[in-house]
Amino acid sequence: MEKIGFGEQPYLVYQHHDAGHSHLHLVSINIEKDGKRIDLHHLGIRKSEPARKEIEELFGLVKAEGREKKEEFSLEPIAIGRVQYGRIESKKAIFNVLNVVLNQYKYSSLAELNAVLKQYNVLADRGNENSKIFLTKGLMYRILDKQGKPIGVPIKASSFYDKPTLKFLEEKFRSNEVRKPLDKTRIKNAIDIALLNDRAMSINELARLLEKEGIHPVFRRSVEGRLFGITYVDHTTKNVFNGSSLGKQYSAKAIEERCGITVNSKGKYEKLPSNMVSKS
Repeated sequence: MEKIGFGEQPYLVYQHHDAGHSHLHLVSINIEKDGKRIDLHHLGIRKSEPARKEIEELFGLVKAEGREKKEEFSLEPIAIGRVQYGRIESKKAIFNVLNVVLNQYKYSSLAELNAVLKQYNVLADRGNENSKIFLTKGLMYRILDKQGKPIGVPIKASSFYDKPTLKFLEEKFRSNEVRKPLDKTRIKNAIDIALLNDRAMSINELARLLEKEGIHPVFRRSVEGRLFGITYVDHTTKNVFNGSSLGKQYSAKAIEERCGITVNSKGKYEKLPSNMVSKS
């Protein structure tokens, strides 16, 4: 700020996590306390560029000039085969996933959070309802295998540097309860457009269409394979919504009907005739 002539100006610096990488914004004004105006003409070329270069040299920073623009950061699932199932390696791998998901995504329940974490082979686990960890409101993080089953050593939430405990998550749940209406509308519109045609389609086909829009539907099924729930993970807006929270027509049962799928008297899935498929 001093090098570009704003050292005496009031300013605000804040961090954003609404993109693939965290970044800072800086806001100030160009009217000085005596009413004079700070000249902004070619400020970038005249002062900002030389200041940046000087600061890079002074603090030994990576130089921006001449660097090719890299692709947007993309979080990858934990590579199960590369993780040694000991405490240190598992903890490091889980931390890398938590550091992004907990801070960037908006979720209002443990189920919604796990809908995201499971895509990166991680599970936030409270244990069964009769377990000591559940009764004492504890929480563990675990690595999942390709079949979605926990493997290796569970890591207590309290042992991580940022302490992503159940208490911490519950505060996140409360703060994330209120979302922007447009975030819900984006998912609903994507579903409605995908189901515009009059023919029946499979749930998996619907999933493929939604994933093209950056929306990953997570299907919850019973032991018998019955679909009883859907959670939508929008990787574009970083929002997670349970289907029923978007409206009845986006719940598991309604989506099956809109896809043209019903359960017959024998408890088996079958497609409805095209003239009976409801897309509304």
